[in-house]
Amino acid sequence: EEGLLVRGGKSAEEYSFSHDRIEEAARSLVPEEDRSDFLRQVGLALYQRACSEDGEDWMFFTAARHLNSTSSLTKDGEERLNLANLNLRTAELSVELLAFSAAADFCKQGICCLPDDMWKSQYKL
Repeated sequence: EEGLLVRGGKSAEEYSFSHDRIEEAARSLVPEEDRSDFLRQVGLALYQRACSEDGEDWMFFTAARHLNSTSSLTKDGEERLNLANLNLRTAELSVELLAFSAAADFCKQGICCLPDDMWKSQYKL
């Protein structure tokens, strides 16, 4: 009603802030010490939704950006493998869009999530 969010993109469920200053103001409402955890929670929820039947490609990109920005909080091995898989999926989507530089960045982020013995334990990935 107040015009802070606008419906946009390919989906009726996709919203964005109507102006970058509004987004900055919304971000400032989350205390600095809680911001990383908040972005991580949003990223995990988006990733779960992206993997569902009604998930959309933009959800993978947004989830990857949020989770990559908070990857230092991700200590659990299985969660780090999920993040590596998310980055791989997002890199593949980037290639389809001919965004090769972005694809390379997502690949680098994903590789950083893999364990030291990745060639043995996660060869297929």
